[in-house]
Amino acid sequence: MSEKRHLTPNWNLLTGLPRSSMLLLGYSVEMYLKAGLTKAYYGCSIEMFERDVKRFGHNLFSLAKEIHFDFKNGDADNFDGLKKMVLVDARYPVLVPEGQSYSDVVNQRTRRIWSIENFDDFYALAERVREHVRAIDCDSNNSAIRHSWQVDQDGYLAFRVGGRLPPRITYRLSSVQVGAGSTSLDDMKPLFPSNDYILLNHYWGSAWIYEDCVKTETRKAETVRKIPLQE
Repeated sequence: MSEKRHLTPNWNLLTGLPRSSMLLLGYSVEMYLKAGLTKAYYGCSIEMFERDVKRFGHNLFSLAKEIHFDFKNGDADNFDGLKKMVLVDARYPVLVPEGQSYSDVVNQRTRRIWSIENFDDFYALAERVREHVRAIDCDSNNSAIRHSWQVDQDGYLAFRVGGRLPPRITYRLSSVQVGAGSTSLDDMKPLFPSNDYILLNHYWGSAWIYEDCVKTETRKAETVRKIPLQE
């Protein structure tokens, strides 16, 4: 009887370690990706960043695309696998769908968690994500240029190029502009004439452009991408 009592905590430790390892791997990848996001969102409002971080949630694949991660074959599946570890597999007890057996569901999850191949793939991906984020704005061969300008009292335009990220323009219309009916990207651009803002205008047609929309009576607070993400 004493031997069985002695083995019980060891068994809990054995079964808990793989789950903890997978959960920590998932959280580490998410942490690296969101650290990269802070660099991509240079000059943006805090409200926009906080809103978009919540919008991305645990969608690791979308986060990776947003910071221009260099994808390889199998990465999409591994990002999805880590997402499932964070959301369900390594975090919560088994929930058995109607019509399925408990043992089958448990065994499927156990195979995913205890798989050495899965762990090795996830670990390698975590290392690549970490190195990618570390190099953002820290590559002497791909220097970052960043500027931000205030528009009236409550508007702004932020621009960044280089640093291993695609050119990016983010703007928020001021209340003065909105009151005057100037509510489009075309109304913002004339404030930055090409003769004075050569670099900004050079990349205007190729940059990822976002509008940081503030909440009004007719609009909700959101981020609107003006140019689709280029795959």
